[in-house]
Amino acid sequence: FFSFGRAEFVFTKELFDLSYKSLLLNAAAFDVASLGLLAYENGAGLPLDYYTFYEDEPDVSITAKWDGYCFGVFRGSTDLAEDWYQNFRPGFKEVCNSEECCIVRDGFYSGWETSYESDFIEDIRSCVETCENPDECLVLSGYSQ
Repeated sequence: FFSFGRAEFVFTKELFDLSYKSLLLNAAAFDVASLGLLAYENGAGLPLDYYTFYEDEPDVSITAKWDGYCFGVFRGSTDLAEDWYQNFRPGFKEVCNSEECCIVRDGFYSGWETSYESDFIEDIRSCVETCENPDECLVLSGYSQ
């Protein structure tokens, strides 16, 4: 287990499995050639209940339902030098809802600002509504500048 100040964090097998599934989906978002992983046929690929692929270069996102969990993953960086150059100029953005605000990396935030943003969010919301426990079924991950 890990201890951060007063809070304790236990890395359970379930959390490990969710992290691994998220990693596989992130790999497909990074390398579009890996999208074959998303098509489960004859025992090959990932046994997803469904997935949706979104692309607005350089941004790519995938929503998926897998074993009762909803996943939203995105890529905001590519392997092109000019895109990675932005990594050396990191910035932050304040993001607020009706109750509170938090600070996120600017590149991470820009992964949400795409031509498909509203479709991606609606897909996530629709997925969560189908969960047995909507308060504990969403896994968001991604990477960017």
